[in-house]
Amino acid sequence: MSKLFLMALCFAVLRSAVCTGSVLGDAAASMKAGEWRDLQANGMDYGMLYYDVNGDYTNPVTDYSDNLSWDPTGNEALYVGSGNYYTYKFLRYSAVTNTWRSDPNLPACMKNRGCNWHAFDNGSMDEVNRKYYFINSSGLWTYSVATSQWSSALALPSNMAQGVGSAMEYFPSLNGLASVIGGTVTVYNLTTHQVTVAATGLVMAGYNQVAAYSPTFRKFFFGGDAAGNFYSMDSAKKVVKVANAPGLLHENNSTLTTDPATGKILYLGDPQSSNAGKLFVYNPDSDTWQSAGNAPQTGHALATPVSNEGVVLFLFPATYKTYIYKHAAGGTALEKGTLPSAISLSVSPNPIASHARFTLGTELKAGPATLALYDCKGRKIATLAASTQGVFNWSTAKAPAGVYLVKAELKGKSATKWITVVK
Repeated sequence: MSKLFLMALCFAVLRSAVCTGSVLGDAAASMKAGEWRDLQANGMDYGMLYYDVNGDYTNPVTDYSDNLSWDPTGNEALYVGSGNYYTYKFLRYSAVTNTWRSDPNLPACMKNRGCNWHAFDNGSMDEVNRKYYFINSSGLWTYSVATSQWSSALALPSNMAQGVGSAMEYFPSLNGLASVIGGTVTVYNLTTHQVTVAATGLVMAGYNQVAAYSPTFRKFFFGGDAAGNFYSMDSAKKVVKVANAPGLLHENNSTLTTDPATGKILYLGDPQSSNAGKLFVYNPDSDTWQSAGNAPQTGHALATPVSNEGVVLFLFPATYKTYIYKHAAGGTALEKGTLPSAISLSVSPNPIASHARFTLGTELKAGPATLALYDCKGRKIATLAASTQGVFNWSTAKAPAGVYLVKAELKGKSATKWITVVK
């Protein structure tokens, strides 16, 4: 069971019981499917997005990008961008305090115009390891959220699909960065530093591409032209043409993101077209687009899935507004094939003060089963001895009060149960 699965599921189902609450989380928990909510976030203003250079104001640092990144452990959004090739800004939104801030912690060349582009779609987060990847003219930068440290820029192979106007997403099962520019798609392996060219000659513009990764479908979705030509790449690095988006795909004129509750792709239309303010959803299962109503703003937006709350965070720079959108009820979607089988597992008592007995259904009594307990951070706190009788006894002596996930496994089948420890 992946750490990301446990962490996301725990936050989505029982966040308030064991984890730090947040303004965003409280709002998300009270929303209905299809609802938008203005967070009335603090800190986002003109000075946050622009530089005053001797009275000449630059373009906003959010120009030519539609992409924020999310750290579920820290409950915050991250964004690195530059306006009109000026110095970068590192913007961070805290869901706990509902506040934006500008973090001065950037590499020297990003502060002195030594390696600057716009952000484009070249930032992406490894949520499990809390690493933020960012590509610019110096190469690949890695920011460790846990240590607040930037790596030195790593030179990238010349055959990698990256550059001015490229789009990139972290692809967990490939341990790499999937990227696209000008009809070429590549995967850069973060361990071997080797590049695999997945496709060339795809129909799209030469730059200004957009992309989104869906953990549910384990696919990289992308495109970038006026016709809305749209593609997907799976974990086998197979690229296929899928149904065209409803309009222009361009990182400064449309927004492409993922709904964390279903894994479907969301598209917010071009503000300068008839699709201004219109939201559409793409279903990879049926290869179809459908209308999902209207956004509360018609301007360009940057967005990120909030994986631990089942909503999408939208920043509308023109009005400095921060919204969340809940596309579907429920928590965070899981990768296809990772949902546990419907096998019975009971616990008595629950809540638990000192001791508990876990009893497995008959399906899991057919051989030695194992049972493990995980806390809200996805850490395994206990593994109980294998049982051929389907019964496990557990003492809470070493477990703090809180909510835990119990998982029993046997021959590829599994059962899960939430428990509450009270002291």
